[in-house]
Amino acid sequence: LVLKRMEELGWAQPAKVQKATRSPLGLTQWEDREHYPAPYFVDYVKRLIKYDPRFKALGRTPNIREKRMFTGGLSIYTTLDRNMQTAAERAINQVLTLKSDPHGALVAVNPTTGYVRAMVGGRDFFAKRKEDRHAKLNLAILAEPNLGRVAAPASKKVLKLAPGTGRQAGSAFKPFALAAALQAGKSLAERYPGPSVKIFPGLNNGAPWEVHNYADASFGTIPLLTATINSVNTVYAQLIVDVGPEKVVDVAEKMGIRTHLNPYYSAVLGSNEVNALGMASAYGTLANNGRYHPPVAITKIVNSTGKLVYQDKTRSTNAIEPGIAYIATTALQRVILEGTGTAALGYLGGRPAAGKTGTAQEYQDAWFAGYTPDLAAAVWVGYPEGQIQMKPYCTARFEAVPGGQREVCRPTRIQVSGGTWPTEIWGAFMSRALAGMPVAQFKVPDAGLVAVTIDTRTGCLAASAAPYDYQSTQYFAPGTEPTSTCAVPGDEDGDGEVDTDDQRVPSVIGYERGAAISLLEGKGFDVDVVEEAESGGGRGRKKSGKVWRQSPGGGSEADEGDTVTIWVNP
Repeated sequence: LVLKRMEELGWAQPAKVQKATRSPLGLTQWEDREHYPAPYFVDYVKRLIKYDPRFKALGRTPNIREKRMFTGGLSIYTTLDRNMQTAAERAINQVLTLKSDPHGALVAVNPTTGYVRAMVGGRDFFAKRKEDRHAKLNLAILAEPNLGRVAAPASKKVLKLAPGTGRQAGSAFKPFALAAALQAGKSLAERYPGPSVKIFPGLNNGAPWEVHNYADASFGTIPLLTATINSVNTVYAQLIVDVGPEKVVDVAEKMGIRTHLNPYYSAVLGSNEVNALGMASAYGTLANNGRYHPPVAITKIVNSTGKLVYQDKTRSTNAIEPGIAYIATTALQRVILEGTGTAALGYLGGRPAAGKTGTAQEYQDAWFAGYTPDLAAAVWVGYPEGQIQMKPYCTARFEAVPGGQREVCRPTRIQVSGGTWPTEIWGAFMSRALAGMPVAQFKVPDAGLVAVTIDTRTGCLAASAAPYDYQSTQYFAPGTEPTSTCAVPGDEDGDGEVDTDDQRVPSVIGYERGAAISLLEGKGFDVDVVEEAESGGGRGRKKSGKVWRQSPGGGSEADEGDTVTIWVNP
């Protein structure tokens, strides 16, 4: 058309026009007008402009802002990193490979700026409704404030929340309790009993609150550090009773959780509903030495005449003290190195990272949230229809409800816990997202912290006889550090003699099979060995030949000749 018009106007000679017409244009046609990159991130941006009051300069009402967004000739500048977005999509697709698999959501943020670098909120945003009726439901921002209008059935009030409800965080909520406890003056060396089951009378609306550990494992009396590494529910239940659920919820909100949180005791085990955006932001606060920066997806908007009509002005705030954030980070690093998050280790290539797994009750939701100094990301795996158990075998798939029935379980290839698919997705994403970037270290803040080498079995100062595997240099707020050693049955004391205490069962969790048997028999106990794999993989990488459960638990009183049963990974 252009060449023909040039000939008509006499701007080009016919022979040259004819020759040029025979040459290909060298353009790549884009036939698909309905699909575009990063659709869940784009959905988030559109919701921000339409519903968030920060964008009122574009119009008084959501409808006016929406119209101007599409017809006003605006240039909208965002924080999306296309390489990280591709890495996020690939990570989810390489783990959740089957159509029958659950869905996944991932959000990554820069901890210092709050910039949202990548967002995946489901399997296929553009899927046809008859194939997936939840295709356009953004699972990364469920129930996020100022992102939509949903009528609340009880009050008929209009709430400015993104569609859907959040999902239970499981143990991924524990770092907020840890931060609140450290802020209240507790330390990683403080010891708590970790029985397989603990009952708290009168805390569940007047009824007893019964708390179980994963696989009903018993841990004896252990320091808070060990309870964090192994995600010991009964210890963290005692922690929130000591600190108070109001303080834990307050810390979570200050760190970046913006979905509604109830100050229940069960909050420490993740009973409140959250979303991936909030979890990534809150964990980013730990990476940013305790400063929370609200998530930012839009940096500026320019109108058709080049006038700046919006400029991001969000600022970071002090959520927790830098020293508290760093101490929590040192504990969460150990979660990846030796605890429930070891499935991420192979992806990191030695890069320092910290994080926490989370599994909701009956494997209905699974999480991994973690961070390096450069990037924080949260991964959720579950079903968009609601909280449905993710197990290989279901005792019952449906249960009766008024007016019909609801699905309670959907068979999956594995038992999905936070230490399985979510951790693998997180690791695969981080390895690609950070490829080529310099390896950054977590820096000790100038907060007067005290470095002490402790025995991780006791939380006391490490004695010279303590096995190397149980010696760890940890940081403490001044005045909270341990100052004395504690005898451990089986360790040699300073005179070369073995300390004994025949009235209590030593904890052998984490011991090699032979060492555990030798220690227990040396104390006069009979030993019954059960070779059984740690169920579900929920506590991370299974350590072959090591004890993962015992009964009676470490620290329990027992008589000589009693039998101690230990469970050993094959």
